[in-house]
Amino acid sequence: MFLYCCRTPQLCSECGLTFGQGIRELDVLLALCKAASSVNDPENAAQLVLQLSRYLPESHSQLFRPSPFLHGVKPSPWETLTNNLALALLSLGTKYPNLRQTALDAVHGYLNNCAEAINAVTPFQYSRSEAGRQGVIHESVAVLSIAVSLVGFMEASAEYTAIWHASEKLRIVDLLRAMLSEPFLIAVETASSTLRNANVAEHAFKDWRKYTRRYAAHGRPLGAMLVQEGYMRFVKSCAASLIGFQHLTDEQLLDDYMTGVGIAKSYDEADISLVERVTDIISEEIHLLEDGSDYLQVGSPWQQHLAFSVKGHALVGFLHCVILGEDATNNEVLLSWLEDTLLDSQQMSNVELSVTVLKCTAILARMSPNGASIGRRCLLRFLAQGGVSARSTVAVASRCLAQVLTILSEDAVITTLYSLGNALSPSTNVDLSSQDQLIGDHTGPGMNLEAYPRNASQTSLSATGEDDTTTYRNLIHAIVTVATNCNDDKISALAQSMLLQKIGKINVAVDALIIQETAVLALSGGQAEFQLLLKFYARIYLDGVNKGLNTISDAVQCAMAYLSITLDRKSPLHRLYLVHLLESIINKGDVPDFEYERHKEIIFAADDITPLLKPLALLVSSNGSSTGASQSAFEYDEAILTLFRDAWFNIAIHGISISSSVAQQYHKELRLLAHHSPPLVAENHMDSLESDVELNTVLRRGMGLQRAMEQKRALISELPGRESDIKRLDYSRAVFLNAVVLVESLRASSGDSTKTLSYFLDPALATPEILACMNAVADKAVTCYLSLTLSGEHDDFSTPYLSKQLAGFLVACCHRIERVQSIATQCADKIIRECPSALCEKHSLFALLEILTVMWSSCLQGELDEFEWKPSLVSPMGIVKVELPDNYALRRATLNRFHERARTWVTTVLNIAPLDIKGLLQTYLSEYDDDGGYGHISMGRSFALEMGSLIPQSDPRLGSIDGYGGSDFNVASDFMALYTTRQKYRRPDMSTLGGLGGNIYNVYVEQPRVNLLPESADSLEETLSRLYGRSIAGEDIPLIEVRDVLRQAAGLICSSSKPRLSVVHYLVALPFQIFTKETVKLGVSLWLGVIHENPSTEPRILCEVIEAWERSMKRRKGLFDPSFEYLDPLHTKIELLPTDKDLMLRMQQKAQDTLSPHLRVLHFFESHFNAIRLGNLQDQQLFYRLIGSTTVGLSKTEGHPLAREIHFRIVLLGLKVLRHLSPRNSSACWKLKDQILSAALSWFKHPPRWSFGGNRLQIKAEDRILSEVTTALRAVAGIAANAQGSCKSLQAKQNLLQVLVENERSRLRVWLFPLDPERKHHIPSLGGRNPDDGPVSLLRLAWAENAGLAIQMAARFPSPKMQADVRSLILSFPEKVIEEPSALEIMFDNCLPIDVGSQLKYMLYWAPVTPTEAITYFMPAYGNHPYILQYAMRALESYSMDVRFYFVPQLIQALRFDALGYVDRYILETARLDQLFAHQVIWNMKANSFKDEDSQIVSIDILKSLITVR
Repeated sequence: MFLYCCRTPQLCSECGLTFGQGIRELDVLLALCKAASSVNDPENAAQLVLQLSRYLPESHSQLFRPSPFLHGVKPSPWETLTNNLALALLSLGTKYPNLRQTALDAVHGYLNNCAEAINAVTPFQYSRSEAGRQGVIHESVAVLSIAVSLVGFMEASAEYTAIWHASEKLRIVDLLRAMLSEPFLIAVETASSTLRNANVAEHAFKDWRKYTRRYAAHGRPLGAMLVQEGYMRFVKSCAASLIGFQHLTDEQLLDDYMTGVGIAKSYDEADISLVERVTDIISEEIHLLEDGSDYLQVGSPWQQHLAFSVKGHALVGFLHCVILGEDATNNEVLLSWLEDTLLDSQQMSNVELSVTVLKCTAILARMSPNGASIGRRCLLRFLAQGGVSARSTVAVASRCLAQVLTILSEDAVITTLYSLGNALSPSTNVDLSSQDQLIGDHTGPGMNLEAYPRNASQTSLSATGEDDTTTYRNLIHAIVTVATNCNDDKISALAQSMLLQKIGKINVAVDALIIQETAVLALSGGQAEFQLLLKFYARIYLDGVNKGLNTISDAVQCAMAYLSITLDRKSPLHRLYLVHLLESIINKGDVPDFEYERHKEIIFAADDITPLLKPLALLVSSNGSSTGASQSAFEYDEAILTLFRDAWFNIAIHGISISSSVAQQYHKELRLLAHHSPPLVAENHMDSLESDVELNTVLRRGMGLQRAMEQKRALISELPGRESDIKRLDYSRAVFLNAVVLVESLRASSGDSTKTLSYFLDPALATPEILACMNAVADKAVTCYLSLTLSGEHDDFSTPYLSKQLAGFLVACCHRIERVQSIATQCADKIIRECPSALCEKHSLFALLEILTVMWSSCLQGELDEFEWKPSLVSPMGIVKVELPDNYALRRATLNRFHERARTWVTTVLNIAPLDIKGLLQTYLSEYDDDGGYGHISMGRSFALEMGSLIPQSDPRLGSIDGYGGSDFNVASDFMALYTTRQKYRRPDMSTLGGLGGNIYNVYVEQPRVNLLPESADSLEETLSRLYGRSIAGEDIPLIEVRDVLRQAAGLICSSSKPRLSVVHYLVALPFQIFTKETVKLGVSLWLGVIHENPSTEPRILCEVIEAWERSMKRRKGLFDPSFEYLDPLHTKIELLPTDKDLMLRMQQKAQDTLSPHLRVLHFFESHFNAIRLGNLQDQQLFYRLIGSTTVGLSKTEGHPLAREIHFRIVLLGLKVLRHLSPRNSSACWKLKDQILSAALSWFKHPPRWSFGGNRLQIKAEDRILSEVTTALRAVAGIAANAQGSCKSLQAKQNLLQVLVENERSRLRVWLFPLDPERKHHIPSLGGRNPDDGPVSLLRLAWAENAGLAIQMAARFPSPKMQADVRSLILSFPEKVIEEPSALEIMFDNCLPIDVGSQLKYMLYWAPVTPTEAITYFMPAYGNHPYILQYAMRALESYSMDVRFYFVPQLIQALRFDALGYVDRYILETARLDQLFAHQVIWNMKANSFKDEDSQIVSIDILKSLITVR
């Protein structure tokens, strides 16, 4: 384990070297000590105690080998080591009784060794000689090592004093007292001073000087007081352990004492002896501190802090003894100490000591006959004498005074309040004439209002003024605390009256403090006093504004805001305050009849309204102290609702509109107020002939021609396009509409745009001009909400929240009033049009289906019971409630209209997120509980089945199928197969949907999921792990085995509220690891099913799918397999038979099987992104990561013709992600767009290739995808279009891609419609008269992107200019195109040009051309250049013998020009390898032995070769 190290260096018997403890051993030892509290095994605990007990006895004098890491052990190695050892041993000894004695033996050994060491170094011997001085420094180090070690030990022992019995504690207390003798304490002081002032170069002494500075920097200067502080902490803990509360902090223990927690007194003689001894020790310590108080005054602040800490421990310890003992004299002694300390301003400036003294005073007041009166007198004097600036201290003093007064009579309370009030009077040295000036640094909130900001201007104060104001602050707070603590309305009224009478008597700063503190006092007062205070606030606020005293006005604002936040909704004061604020707003603006005066007054009154906005907004939105949720605006009574409406009308009258400067300045307050305000129409007046708009007197306030024009002008600016309707409005209606625009726009920006529907219920507002304007208001509210959703920057406006808004509009689409139906349909249509993913959520889609069921049932009621109708119906799942008309014809018409709109809406979202929508429809079908009524007919279920069977138009293959026959085709069989599969693994405990709860779009409330037994979950996890291992090993696993296990895993996840992450991982990773189209198809259906059954798993599953996709890229599977490439027919064996169709189909099927897994997962990504793109930011970042990694891998693919669709579908998905990326980051967008463009351009670096096979649907799908890519490129044209910093413009790169995509589309359309005269196959030009100018201008950009891309541009856009430019680039940079065989054709142009010379050396490394082209290089046109001939031979040799066999005739002809013998040598070497090749060579040579047809002229070259071959 460890080597046991003695306290002194040991000599090795072999080499004589000394050693000590190393830093590594120390680190391990400290780690073991810290882990001791976590040891739960008795055997391990016994071993650990045995090891640690060997280190503790010598820890005070442990030697450490020098190391720079030793300084990391803070504050010093000796204190840290001893403290950790003692803590570990004492904790283990307490936890395991059988180890107690071993731990105590180690402690006793440590104390005995320390006592011996102390005896050895005391008295401290000081010498002035040089040699003696070295000894003094050594001795100083030894003294301080013992001192800091003892400090660490006593601190640890104070936490575990319960391990000792009372007699053992007494012995240790006495032993420590003897050790901390006066000579030793003097030695510690001397040693500390010696080391601070010594100038010694030895390393060990330098370390100690660093330790000394470190202790001082942490407020614990090395000296006798530090040791005393540790000892007194231990003594206090010994006394507390007798009570049984030693685990509590001093603050908690004193608070318990103050609240009157009883102490059971049952002690034996040992306990009494310990109490008496502790009492004596503390008394001695207090006297020592008093005797040394003069010395402390000249000491450092940290030395004084330590001394005050010692005194604080002593007082708390003595209090324990007083509580435990029966001696009344100790009460008097402690009370005298406390009284003396309270009079000492220096000691009371220490926060810890002052809090201890104050609480002890309050506690003693309960324990002695005259304690309460003495405590009251002392605390009053302390508060009144001033000099205490710490607010926490004053708060404690006030609370203690209030606690003491609870013991005394009510007369004593009143007398105390008057005493405090009398002290709160002007000082003789304060100039009363300065009351109208801003003085003092006290414009901020009061003691109980520290959370509020302060903006008032301030001026400086003299020292005397600051002290006086601090004293006033203390007195005010004491008055409020005492009165509040009494819980008596009369006392609170007296205190409030007393404080308000002091306003204007002292100075502005004190007035501000009184204003703020009376807000706290008001909470405990009566209703009458509260109303008086509110009137006082209103009056003094105006006075402050009129006199320019910002200090006063800010104080009133803080006080009112405090009331708004703190008032309990159940308190009667809450209603009083709400009515006061609303009436205050309404009363602003009562003006004379004169036009000029009225206009001037109203403009001024707008500034009077704004101060009331914040308190009112906080009041209506605050939860209060006892309620858990904010009160709905509809829970107010009619009187309050009327006041709300009148307040908003008056706000509009005073020119506050949504675009005004006032509304911009107070936007937060107005938005909060609007969110909790009712609609501005009275619901109980809906059936009256005259509306509230016509009867309301507030709406007519300020009526006049000029004001009417201003109101209409403001309304026109908010509702553009409705000018003609607005001009026909009268003044009242213009004001009303301005208020509605303001409220509903603010409400929409706070998260609710559905309240606009309430206004269409009022028949009096159905006039054409009002209705037109209200339509515009509703559209504006929805637009406001949608803008926040589409920005993607607000989580509270993401699609899950928008879906709830949509659900509300969908329900209103079937309302009994047709005008409500009309506007709700417009709003729903706008939401689905601009944000289709809102209908991809469970809330909205289920609401739509349920509405269909409800409306069908309502129509059926006319057949079942035509004489009794129900005004409203609740859906079977309980999630929607529809208000129905009594006209059945109207019900049927409503149903027909809604059914048509529903089909349009669902088809729209089905086209963008087919997999997610169909998954939700399957979930709806699964969760429906049919009651068997009406022949099992449910229109919602029928509609869900109909929509699930549709083929989405976004499907590039199925969407391209032309209809045949008289009936439409669908995918109902596939939909039902997936639905049936879902039933096999969905959780058995079906979720139920919550009731209405007063809200038409409540969140679904699911029943608790039933978790499977851990044994079954463990078994399933093991099975998944085993299957995963088999798949990694390459074993062929049957599909049925994989399917069953994955369905079990899906069922486990669906049924668990917190599914195992390992099971989620395997559910995704296993299909990817097997990577067949069957397993991946199964996986995709299970992932979607699990997401819809247990939505909380969605982020995790999406993350797992993306990680698995990236792993498949690294494993080079499917699309990213480098061996998955297109084989050029010229590179293959020449067949003499027609094309083998079966072979072609097998190749096509193999390619599709390779691509299918990635294509199916891509379908999942496309659908899910469209469904959740406006959801949480985390999913957006996941898709950003997916596109970033995929585009890099896509650039390395081989460009198989059948991969064209998936290649550009990935590009299309990337462009959609780029378009909706938020928050918009310019550098991130630039990087992503650059990666997407590069990935798309990588397709065109390969030669143009035609698809093979007769699958026209495949080509139609590819053409459609390319068309969508072109459209998506236009949508992101503005992103990275201009250069920014180091990011260059990507506009030219996008233009290049558009040209190439259009070229590819043109080629595909030629293939699809080669003889169609109406289809023109051309490429749009980018500018210029010549259509070829566009591609040529982009050539160098293509070359910079990829040299192969530039080569293929010459093939796609053949023109002399293009050919010449590409050739110029090849000649200039041949090394960049050595991987492109087609570059040679451009460079040579069927001969060896004179400008080609130095480039030929690169042909030794050039990629091989086809055999047909390689043979042409043997022709005389290429000059028999050795490099060209060597390249041609290497190119031919790169192909198999089957390929080369059919080019023997051409080789034989080349012998005629074989001046250097390359062809001859190639024929000979190849003939040796293959007899058939040799036979073909001989036969061709015989046929070509003569130059003429009559076989008369012999070819000498061929004849020689023939002889050689034979």
